[in-house]
Amino acid sequence: MKYIFPILFFFYSTFLFSQNSKFTLSIKLTNIQSQKGYIQFGLYNTSSKFPKVGQTYRMIRIKPDGNSLLYLFEDLEPANYAVCVYHDENNNNICDKNFFGIPKEAY
Repeated sequence: MKYIFPILFFFYSTFLFSQNSKFTLSIKLTNIQSQKGYIQFGLYNTSSKFPKVGQTYRMIRIKPDGNSLLYLFEDLEPANYAVCVYHDENNNNICDKNFFGIPKEAY
């Protein structure tokens, strides 16, 4: 009987704190070789959609300014995520690939 209150408190506090748990995913890129074009981040929350074009959960394009970059995906629900990043130097909104499917642009 003396353990009921601590057990109930534990479950109640776990329920309260898990309700509004949002997370931030930070991505840091270094050694950016060129300032041309944009760096594109695609965040995926479903493995069946990764890395399909147009299937991103969130997408952002950032103009590089310097040789490093930090971006934060904020207010994320607890889950598994995948990130796809490439440097679209020629600004055509595509990750250009060679004959074998290997990206020509930095990724």
